[in-house]
Amino acid sequence: MAKNKIKEIQRKYNHLKRRLPRTIGQVAVNFSKDNFRRQGFLDGGRVNKWKKRKFSGGNEGKALLTQSGKLKKSIAIIRASPSEIVIGTKGIPYGRIHNEGGQINQKVTNKQRAFFWAKYKASGNELYKRMAMSTKLEIRIPRRKFIGNSTDLQQQMARKIKLELLKIFK
Repeated sequence: MAKNKIKEIQRKYNHLKRRLPRTIGQVAVNFSKDNFRRQGFLDGGRVNKWKKRKFSGGNEGKALLTQSGKLKKSIAIIRASPSEIVIGTKGIPYGRIHNEGGQINQKVTNKQRAFFWAKYKASGNELYKRMAMSTKLEIRIPRRKFIGNSTDLQQQMARKIKLELLKIFK
């Protein structure tokens, strides 16, 4: 009887070892998606709120980083192995710049120029006029961290591992 119980525990443990990286990866994905609801990054029991928009562009009152919801939906497990779990944004090129912050330099396209002229005529805001007349845009994106290591994430992962290990002995 005891020998069968030990074999059953070994079987459950081996099964857990195979699926644990994906399970822990999903904890990290959920944590990162929750940061969108929090509008900041949770670390050390404290939410580090994201910097507010300087230029709203018609998004007044809308949550940050949620123009279409694609960024949040794109957070997924990129790679999961026993030694490493990597999560990131799949197919969203602007995910990294929002997470880390930085500067984007680009030429003003005809479509952008038309948009800025229309906004200037509608609002009379000189900023739109300057943007319509410029040849290049330098856009500074503040750091709005939503993916990364956190003590709270580490605690959630440890709690999940404990729960999974306790299931083996039930």
